[in-house]
Amino acid sequence: MSDFRELRRKLLSRLVNGEVTPDDYFTILEEIGQAERKEILDQENALSTQPFDSTAKGTLRPGIQLGPYCVQNMLGKGGMGEVWLAWEEVGGFYVVIKCLPRHLQEKELRDVLAVFHRVRLLQHQCICPVYTLGKDRSLGYYFVMKYVEGYSLNYFFDDWHANESQHKEEQFVSILERVASALDYAHSRKVIHRDVKPRNIMVSDNLDDVQVVDFGLAARIQGTLDLPKSKEQISGTPAYMAPEQWEGTHQDGRTDQYGLACVAYEGVSHGQLPFGREPKTIWPQIVQDEPKVVHTVNQNVNDVLSKGLAKRQADRFDSCVEFIDALKVALRQQ
Repeated sequence: MSDFRELRRKLLSRLVNGEVTPDDYFTILEEIGQAERKEILDQENALSTQPFDSTAKGTLRPGIQLGPYCVQNMLGKGGMGEVWLAWEEVGGFYVVIKCLPRHLQEKELRDVLAVFHRVRLLQHQCICPVYTLGKDRSLGYYFVMKYVEGYSLNYFFDDWHANESQHKEEQFVSILERVASALDYAHSRKVIHRDVKPRNIMVSDNLDDVQVVDFGLAARIQGTLDLPKSKEQISGTPAYMAPEQWEGTHQDGRTDQYGLACVAYEGVSHGQLPFGREPKTIWPQIVQDEPKVVHTVNQNVNDVLSKGLAKRQADRFDSCVEFIDALKVALRQQ
């Protein structure tokens, strides 16, 4: 698939250097947009008509070639299935390949395809780019994403809680600020993540790069796994899900704010979550009970967390950035 991001970057560089006029810049920019939209539609049509043998036993392994991608080694497994490191031989860089679970039903696949085409158009420095969606006759569907050289926020928590320091708390707030900015940007483009949690927040070793991954994709794929079967339109990771996700009702940007508030709570409470982690016991608590007070922080911090974790969306902050700004002020009052 063409690298339209790179085309836009080069075009902007030419404008800055005076190589194109502003009128030509916007004309070419529109042509790039039209070409990108056409390629997305062509790819969707190709994927929908390509034969797929659901009984095939193909699996990824080191050395397998998927188009320009040479598979290296497995990085792990998650809500989106197996996660593999691969080398892009044309451009000469590493990517991540995520294979979708083979048991997905047709409707779930359609939902994932629809979300993919929206997510791929997001352009924010803290949203992990999704490069392409492929389909192999024996392997099934797979996503190709940016490789973030670093670790998930889980490991940051482990280090922080084992070696508590004010510096780590400041770093944590800085990470949350960038995550909040990415979420609000996506919400402005009518994209909801639906699965905000530490595992979906990647940070580089020096913390310069923060990437929110699996935007809206993992939640769609996980569907109702481990959740009450009577509920409809439920998606996400139980301990980080807002009441409206459990109830299968209207969701918006404040749904992601709830997940972000859970992440913030987990950070300042040394690894605890507002209602625990067991799906069968937390469901009624999330819908009915107030979050447990965090005794290691002041009341102001608890008040901010409680508002971010409010049962009703209307009672939460207007945006994720507003929530983190309030949290930052409250933490400074410690």
